[in-house]
Amino acid sequence: MGLNQFKNRLVQAKVCGVDSMIFIYLFEQNPRYYSWVKTLFDLTEQGKIQLVTSVITPIEILSTPGLTDKPSQIKLYLEFFKQMNNLTVADISWETVELSSSLRRKHGLRTPDAIQFATAQVHSAPLFLTNDKHFSKLESNKILLLNSLL
Repeated sequence: MGLNQFKNRLVQAKVCGVDSMIFIYLFEQNPRYYSWVKTLFDLTEQGKIQLVTSVITPIEILSTPGLTDKPSQIKLYLEFFKQMNNLTVADISWETVELSSSLRRKHGLRTPDAIQFATAQVHSAPLFLTNDKHFSKLESNKILLLNSLL
């Protein structure tokens, strides 16, 4: 899938669930994925799509050892998650608890992964963007593995 097809698929979906790594690729400007994630976040800022991620995402990002002595960086990341337009950082609802528990039982997903995907489903996201191979267990056309797009 090319970048334009990716863009069109996102716009058609209108809502996209996003895994933690996608944010890390943006923040670190990962050379392999940056043009893809930049497209995603540009569409979000333009109001063409809505993103949803679980509260797990800022927890994972803010707990990395590389941020130990970087309070200003932590503050920037927190502000990004709190203030970005068209981004929902969802709390873990009871509906998410039930669905993520079911995903863990049926597919053996790790708890954070199950919560991320369940959050996207609870928020009616037709797509879930990740780069985690564990999600291939689900065999769902809702899951877009970033590596498979390159």
